[in-house]
Amino acid sequence: MGMLSRVFRNVVRKKVRTALIVVALGFCMAILISIQASITANQESLQEMKEENAKTLQSVAEEINRTASIIEVFPGGGMWEFGGPFINESIAYNISSIEGVEDAIPILERFIFPNAGNMTKESTDGGEVIHFMALYKVEGIQLNSSHIDRILPTKIIKGRNLKKGDSGVVILSQNLTKYFDAGVGDTITINGIYFEVVGVFESTLLTSRTLYMSLSDAQRVFNLTGKVSKINVYVEDVDRVEEIANEIETNYGLNTITYLDKMNSLLGMREHMKEREEKMARYVDQLQSIGLQEFVTTLTAASVMVLFIMLYAVRERTKEIGILKAIGFTGNSILIQFLLEGIVIGFMGGVVGAVIGGIATPMLANILLPKPKPITTPIGYATPGIEAANPIVTPEMILLVIGIAVLLGGLGSLYPAWKASRKSPVEAIRYE
Repeated sequence: MGMLSRVFRNVVRKKVRTALIVVALGFCMAILISIQASITANQESLQEMKEENAKTLQSVAEEINRTASIIEVFPGGGMWEFGGPFINESIAYNISSIEGVEDAIPILERFIFPNAGNMTKESTDGGEVIHFMALYKVEGIQLNSSHIDRILPTKIIKGRNLKKGDSGVVILSQNLTKYFDAGVGDTITINGIYFEVVGVFESTLLTSRTLYMSLSDAQRVFNLTGKVSKINVYVEDVDRVEEIANEIETNYGLNTITYLDKMNSLLGMREHMKEREEKMARYVDQLQSIGLQEFVTTLTAASVMVLFIMLYAVRERTKEIGILKAIGFTGNSILIQFLLEGIVIGFMGGVVGAVIGGIATPMLANILLPKPKPITTPIGYATPGIEAANPIVTPEMILLVIGIAVLLGGLGSLYPAWKASRKSPVEAIRYE
C-alpha cells in the first residue's frame, strides 16, 4: 500500500474526530476570510471616497467659477404658501430692469418624493436620522432667455436639448431613464400629465435624477400658475454682484446667494468631506488593529488545535508505529506520513473554511469587527456618517486561506510527526 493511500485511510478512519477538526479549522479559516475581506473592502471604500470627494469638489468649484456673475434669488421670510415658499413670477421682470442686470430667469424647482412608507430611519448615537430621498427633481425653466444655455445641461447623450417654444417635452438625466423606463421618443407621466422625452443628458453631482421642462409646463404640473421657487439673475459686471444682490434683498425682501456665498459653502463642504475621510481612516485603522489581534488569536488557536489532535493521534497509534518500524519503515517515512496527514486535514479545513467564509462572511464580519459611528455636529445633531463597506470574498482570498490552512496543518503536525519518527520499535510495540 502506498504512503498516500495510508495517509487518506488514516484520515478517514476516525470519521467523527476528523470531521470535528475539519469543521473547527474551517470556522477558523472563515474568520480569517471575513476579517481580511472586511478590511480590504473598507480600505477600497476609503480610497473611493477620497477620489469621489476630490472629483466632487472640482466639479462644484468649476460650476461656481462658471456662474460667478449669477445671483440666485430665493423667497424671503413671509413668502411661505401652501406647498412651500414661492416668488411671484412677475418679480423676475422687475429685477431684470435693475441697472447692471442682463437678464433674470424665473425657475420652478420641485422635488418628487416617495410616500411616507418609503422613509427609512436609522438610530445613531446622536439621535434618529430619517432618510427621505427624493425620487427625482423637476426643473421648470423659462426658455425664451438668451442665457438658457447656462442653466440647461450641456452634455446631451441622446436626442436634443430644450429650445425656445418647447411645450409638452422634457429632457432626463441618464440615471432617470431606468426609473421611468423611457428614452428619447418615449412618453412619461408626471402628476398625471404626459410628456415626450426629447433628450437624455449626462448625470452629474448637480444634475443627478433631474428632468427639465418649460416653466409653464412645470407650473401646470404642480398647479402653481405665476409662481416660481427661485430666479437666476445675470449681472453684466462681476464686480457689481454683491451690490446688486444687496439691492434685491433691500427692495424686494428676497434672499440671495452670490459667488462668495457659494465659495463659503464649498469650504464647508470641503471640511465636511475631510471630516468624513478622517473618520473613515480612523475606522479602517481600528479595523486593522482589531483584525490583526483576532487574526493572530485565530491562527494560534488553529495551530494549537492541530498540534494536540496530531499528538493524540500519535499516542493512539503508538503500537502501529512500532509495527511499521519493525517491518522496515524508516523514521523519515513515518515523519512524512504524519506530516502529510496534517496537511490533508489542513487542506480539508481550508476548503470547508472557504465555503463557510463565502456564505457567512458578512455575518461574521458584523459580529467580529466594530461598526463606524455617525458624525455629529457640536450640538449633537446626527448627520449621515459613514457605513462599513460590504466585505467581498475574492478567489485570491480563498486560495490564500486554503494555503494558510495547509501550512497550519503541516506546522501543527511537525512536532507530533517528529516524535512519532523517534519512537523505538520495541517500546512502541509493547505500548498498551
